[in-house]
Amino acid sequence: MDDTDQAIDLGRSLEKPATPALARDDNEPIYPTLHLSGGPELHKIPAKGKSIIHHKVIDKSMHDHNGKKKHSITMQVHKIQPMRPKRSASATDQEAMENLVNEQE
Repeated sequence: MDDTDQAIDLGRSLEKPATPALARDDNEPIYPTLHLSGGPELHKIPAKGKSIIHHKVIDKSMHDHNGKKKHSITMQVHKIQPMRPKRSASATDQEAMENLVNEQE
C-alpha cells in the first residue's frame, strides 16, 4: 500500500486569524469547500458520508508562507460516487451469529 491509498485529512486550524472577527473559541478544524452545480442527481448525495471522487489534477504548486511550505492543487472533479454506509447486523443476524459461535464451542 502506498501513500495514495491513505485518506488525506484536509482540515486545518487557523494559526493566527487575519482579523478579530475570524477568531474562533473552539479548536475545530476548518475544511475547504467544494461547490458543485448540475442536475437533480446531486441531491442524492447524503448530507454526510464518504464518496469516491474521480478527478484530474491540472495544477500543483508550492510556496513559502511565513517560513512554512504550503502545497496546493487545482483539480477537475469528473465524477463523485457516494459510498453506501455499511449495514449493521440486524438483531436476527446477530443472534444467528452468536448461536453459530456457541454451537462450535
